[in-house]
Amino acid sequence: MDRISQIKNAILELISKQKYLYEDDYSDFCYDLSSKEASVINDWIIQSYIPIRKNEVGRKYKNKVKNIVQHPSLPNQKKIKSSIQAFAFTDSMNSIVADIDKLAGIFEETKLQVEDAMRAYSNDKDIDWKKVKETFNKAVNMQDLDSMRQLQRTFADSRFATRVAFNGVSFKACVAFSNIDKAKGLEVFSSLDADTGMLFPFEKADHVSFHMGSVQFPIDILFLMDTSLGLKVAKIVHNAQPGADDIWSCNDTSHVLEVSGGSCKKYNIKLGDICVVE
Repeated sequence: MDRISQIKNAILELISKQKYLYEDDYSDFCYDLSSKEASVINDWIIQSYIPIRKNEVGRKYKNKVKNIVQHPSLPNQKKIKSSIQAFAFTDSMNSIVADIDKLAGIFEETKLQVEDAMRAYSNDKDIDWKKVKETFNKAVNMQDLDSMRQLQRTFADSRFATRVAFNGVSFKACVAFSNIDKAKGLEVFSSLDADTGMLFPFEKADHVSFHMGSVQFPIDILFLMDTSLGLKVAKIVHNAQPGADDIWSCNDTSHVLEVSGGSCKKYNIKLGDICVVE
């Protein structure tokens, strides 16, 4: 099998796993072809209606592709011995492209969550906004998932200043004061530590309804009502799952507390228990 055929097969194999070919992938396939050979591949791509798109991931992930391309058994190296090596290249490229797509998706998702949190708490003077924005911009420019996640955790930690204490256990709570906070709820977080939660206070006791929305992890939902002794647990929704379309309601509710799924059973929190907001 000649080099042109090897590259065509490798591209077709790659296209069978994804809808388009990245510009960087195209360049890696053809980087040491002669101008005549490259023209043949280019014409074939146009005639075959194979779409080529710009690579949308950062340099950090593009380097992974380049590292694979340097392997001496790949079809765009001069030392090629058999078509088996071309398919080995294709498998390697498919694997790394899938990894790139996955990482890029996670980064974009985390970035959107941080942006939502920044908008929701833009008026909070206790947050070092200069540092937050510098970290955020640097993470975006470098497509640095670790830094974005760290920013997400740091930003979340700065919000957990209130404690909701039961007999024997207390949760650090992020308070949803505004209507925007209440609407988004835990959707701005990708996870929740075991000892943390979100508290939703209401101006007066009322009939309130809650649903999962886009919350990405299981939670317990506690409906609390005012008493002379403190807040009493009036209703518990145990281990509500992501994607659930249920709506849970309770009368005479002054606060709602959301914590990690399974926490109520783990800490033996039950109906009628009293808690105090510290």
